Amino acid sequence: MALIFNTISRVRTYLSVASTVCRGNRTGPTAGLATLRGAREDVVESIGDAARVTKDVALKAENVLGVASRSLRCPSCKQPMSPPYIIEGCHHAFCEGCAQKLWEAPISRLLVACPTCGKLMDSPPAPVEAVTRLLTAVSGILL
Repeated sequence: MALIFNTISRVRTYLSVASTVCRGNRTGPTAGLATLRGAREDVVESIGDAARVTKDVALKAENVLGVASRSLRCPSCKQPMSPPYIIEGCHHAFCEGCAQKLWEAPISRLLVACPTCGKLMDSPPAPVEAVTRLLTAVSGILL
């Protein structure tokens, strides 16, 4: 944010110098043009800095959104987890459909294991409401 304000300040300085040069600077046209060129170079440099920082921030944001999007997909079916269901013992998450299939499929509840790590489950996966609200809020951005 400070970089943007700095750029705006430099543009204002440039415009002020340009205005002075256009009105006729008493120090002579060469001095006025040199001052104007220096101010212009400051503005161009500041805009270049702002562009580099903006690009860097955009790349980092894109990376974070990509990681978040991949993390919020069910490891079994690769669909968005909405709502995510968490296995109590190992804390791996699955979508509602895969969690239900996982718990309902075995003949004996004693043999239900997490497909990610193999840890035996002693209770069905449960939805996580806080994560569900977060997913709802950012679903248009991430998924």
